[in-house]
Amino acid sequence: MMAHWVKWAGVLLLVCGVVPTPALAGLIFFDKREEFLAASAGVTTIDFGDVAPPGGFLFLPTPPGLTLSGVNFTIDRTTSNGNLFAIGEGFYYPNVAVLSSQASTTGNNNLLITLPGGFTAVGTGFASFGPSTLTFTLSTGDSFTRETLDFFRGFASFVGVVSSEPITSVRIDLQRTDDLINIGGFSFGSAVPEPSTLVMGGTAATLLGLGYAWRAPEAGAAAGTARYDAVNDGFISTMTATVFLPEQRNNSALCVPFNGGF
Repeated sequence: MMAHWVKWAGVLLLVCGVVPTPALAGLIFFDKREEFLAASAGVTTIDFGDVAPPGGFLFLPTPPGLTLSGVNFTIDRTTSNGNLFAIGEGFYYPNVAVLSSQASTTGNNNLLITLPGGFTAVGTGFASFGPSTLTFTLSTGDSFTRETLDFFRGFASFVGVVSSEPITSVRIDLQRTDDLINIGGFSFGSAVPEPSTLVMGGTAATLLGLGYAWRAPEAGAAAGTARYDAVNDGFISTMTATVFLPEQRNNSALCVPFNGGF
């Protein structure tokens, strides 16, 4: 009976011009925050705006990382020796503060998020200097990928998911070695109504990107700086990043994030 209802509900949505986002079993996806919030209740949103001052940043040793509203944000150091930063509004994006995992030289950057219990609605804004591919892995065993926008397009991407099973953690992995992970507006709560009765999600976004050139530090390179040149219609902006020796990494006295020279 339910299968027939879902079938005809899907037909009705198509007639109305609404196309559901393809979902894994038990998962419904949203690419617009307002649609995610409409399908959720009791939502807590962490925007990182009180962690670092506007225009500034705060280095966060991992472990322990950062815990806000009972949610712990850290880096899995078994696969990454990267650094975690809280980035204030205006440092990367106007009016947006983010949490940033970056500068790993032993593996791709990652971000491990542990929730204070099981929740059936989880969402976050995400970005990189990109375009890049991020893999999201849930504690339920489900995983999916999303593409980041070009840095010059701002902090505009979002992914939300409601699940038929409680989610206790989210892991985000960057699928390249020469970029970073930024998240902002991390939200968690409960799905309303239950995911088994939901038939529509957010529509898929069209992602556009521009060209990039990256000069990554070679293995065994000494401490110094690496250049990141973003090319936009012939205009070149250079971002610099400190390159650390292994014994210098995860040191708050030395670590600074990628910084914009726009």
